[in-house]
Amino acid sequence: MRKTKLLLIFIFLLFFVAPFVMNNAFTFRLSGLLILILFAASFQFIARTAGMFSLGHAAFYGIGAYTSALLIQKGYSIFLAILLAGVTAFIISQIIGYLCLKSTGIYFAMLTLSLAQVVYLIIYRTSALGGQDGIPGILAKPLNIFGWELDISRPENYYFVILFTVILSIAILYYLTNSSLGHFLRSIRENSVRTSSLGIHVKRYQMVAFGISGFFGGVAGSLLSPLEGIITPETLAWTQSALPLIIVLIGGINSFWGPVVGAFTFEIFHLITLNSGAANMYLGIILLVTVLVFPSGVIGVSKQLTSLIKKSMRSKNTGKAEELKGVG
Repeated sequence: MRKTKLLLIFIFLLFFVAPFVMNNAFTFRLSGLLILILFAASFQFIARTAGMFSLGHAAFYGIGAYTSALLIQKGYSIFLAILLAGVTAFIISQIIGYLCLKSTGIYFAMLTLSLAQVVYLIIYRTSALGGQDGIPGILAKPLNIFGWELDISRPENYYFVILFTVILSIAILYYLTNSSLGHFLRSIRENSVRTSSLGIHVKRYQMVAFGISGFFGGVAGSLLSPLEGIITPETLAWTQSALPLIIVLIGGINSFWGPVVGAFTFEIFHLITLNSGAANMYLGIILLVTVLVFPSGVIGVSKQLTSLIKKSMRSKNTGKAEELKGVG
């Protein structure tokens, strides 16, 4: 546990000092990676903890992005825009959740995908939201910190807003996952009928889980629009919904830190294959290999390797001890 805490502190320090030692292009890319981590973590909350696989998670991501874009253009502060974007995504998630949670399994997944596409088409056809051109020119106003003004329209400064929001959100998700709510959701995931027979309102807990996931999906999206300066309906496309699923599968769906490892791995492979002209094909191969050969993802493989190394070292130590006994 102590090693884990030290590792987390070390990673946080790396993220904190990165903008001071790297160029702006790297900082911009790192900002995108942090947003991706939160997007995947919000998806994993319902997938791993509650056992619900939503294929329409991009709807909350996009709603968050559009809400923050509109609020920022009206002059709202960045943190108020992020909060209200999360609340808006939460409200929409409750509507979608109410309609979809009447079904389970693949039917639930398909319903979430269908309703997310409805949200996509509504935004695509709404001229007040820019239609297919989206909303350009999103510039967050300067952040006032105890009288000191920080120009967060510059990506290298806005990075710290993203870093703070993502770390806070991940900490809340970690707390919720390990709270009594998380235990109830895991119980529902394992056997909803038995859990219901104990007097627990299964649908109510599932709605809460869906709302929390939608809220943080919206928060992730709200961070994107000021970073890129523009938001388009493609943010809500069904391909975006596949992204957190792919990241979670690559990182390891059975671990809370799967989205973090998965996002890093995904980004590295994306950079390697970017100029190959067949990046999607390589991504498909990686996903296929992960699902078929490494179902526990990168984290599962690293745990297996660590276990094998420890076992090998113990065998060597035992052998040496027996040799010494023989000599004695």
